[in-house]
Amino acid sequence: LNAIGVPTLTKAPVLYSTQTDIDQAKKILINHQLDTQSFAILLPGSHAAGQAKRWGISHYADLAQALKARGISRIVLIGGADETEDCEKITAYHPDFIINLCGQTNLLELPEIFRHAKMIVGNDTGTAHLAAVAQRPVLVICGPTDPRRVKPLGRHVIAIQADIACKNCYQKICSHHSCMKNLTVDHVMANLEVCLEK
Repeated sequence: LNAIGVPTLTKAPVLYSTQTDIDQAKKILINHQLDTQSFAILLPGSHAAGQAKRWGISHYADLAQALKARGISRIVLIGGADETEDCEKITAYHPDFIINLCGQTNLLELPEIFRHAKMIVGNDTGTAHLAAVAQRPVLVICGPTDPRRVKPLGRHVIAIQADIACKNCYQKICSHHSCMKNLTVDHVMANLEVCLEK
């Protein structure tokens, strides 16, 4: 908006959930014994046409293990209908500490759930923008999309991308997916440390 001359009054978007949505979100947190900030949220999906923007099942499963080793007691997966299969496969790696809430939330419940998380990690997806509204540390993994254009607003948000020649291609189909394969769990964890310090 500022770029086209429309003044804005806030530095980041604000979203107001209804009391019903807030109460339902709290019920979900209680039902799954999610203590405030003792869990991390992963957003492993993207819409069906954006498969190239997904970091991948094994990467997210390995990230869940790394977060657990760092002292995060529970990992929560959130997604919609297009992400069901990926979330089920990630959960199967670590069913003892991953809670799969894929398809069990509505959009306006999510900010309240996000507010209780220690951190949120996800692909370049619309849900990451909802996560940013919650004012919690957010790390967005970008592959074929330019983080300068797609990063959610907020000082507490970091977007990362592998530095390869074909980055920012915006292709929906890719034969090698190097932009995501070249982002390691160690790289993501290092950037999460920076994110948590903000």
